[in-house]
Amino acid sequence: MRILITGAFGRLGQACLREAARQGHDVSTFDVPAKQNRRVARKLFEGELAGRSDVRAHWGDIRELDDVTAAMESVDAVIHYAAVLPPVTDDAPELAEDINVGGTLNVIQAVRGTGRAIPILFPSSLTVFGINPDAPPPRRVGDPTRATDNYTDHKLQCEQALMESGLPFVIFRVAVSLGVALQGAEKASLASMLSVKADNRLEYIHPDDVATAMINAVGNDEAMGKTLLLGGGASCQVTQLDLINATLGAAGLAFRADELGSSAYYTDWLDTEESQQLLQYQTVSFADFREQMHQKLRFVRPLVRTLAPIIKPLLRRWLGS
Repeated sequence: MRILITGAFGRLGQACLREAARQGHDVSTFDVPAKQNRRVARKLFEGELAGRSDVRAHWGDIRELDDVTAAMESVDAVIHYAAVLPPVTDDAPELAEDINVGGTLNVIQAVRGTGRAIPILFPSSLTVFGINPDAPPPRRVGDPTRATDNYTDHKLQCEQALMESGLPFVIFRVAVSLGVALQGAEKASLASMLSVKADNRLEYIHPDDVATAMINAVGNDEAMGKTLLLGGGASCQVTQLDLINATLGAAGLAFRADELGSSAYYTDWLDTEESQQLLQYQTVSFADFREQMHQKLRFVRPLVRTLAPIIKPLLRRWLGS
């Protein structure tokens, strides 16, 4: 079976590419021909994926229907990751909507153009439930959704387009997914993380588990037509403070509850019983992730921990908080 992965060289796209190859699928990739993407592709294709599957690289713009159509050759399923995230969705709203919503409509149209019922697997987000800290956990698929910013509005538009497309689909509302290969946090993202109240609920899921769920859904008739919640399960139901201290804390910059903000955020714990039963993907606990981060950052932690009393005020000043 050949799987097309759009946005293949982003963090979650790469995880799906590896898992698809591990399970023996042929893969077509689609992404913008940026220098970084070409570098990642070359490293993967000439390294760990060499000889493991038939991989075809397609370069193009998700906003261009012809580019997307060209990537559909011999495809049996599409995993549609190509999208932009906050803060781009707020800083460049028209561009973001063209990519996120327009790109999804192009994928739907390109699939229709094949004349075949190719399933589209779409990673949405748990954030479509909006901010409701007084609602008792967990969030369930049937809970009301509410667009609270451009990003969540785009996700809900894409979900609706898929449900109205007449094509087979699976929508995944994905929890907070970070791996140990953390990229540099942007100022706005870091400020947002530290402004959220310490006991705000969130559910973690490792990128490899997201990828396993996605690939296990390919060819899974029971999953088709469903909206599923993807989270790590009970062992990954933590708080904002837990996440910060598993990441920044692993680097030596631990925080107390009273050092975080007071804002609620649109994360929560999820009811993943159905998705786990169908897809059998939950393998990495939050404790596993925390230990992985602890090991990865072990060499920088002693120095940063020593300088933490100096770094924290400077960080606050830089963030304007």
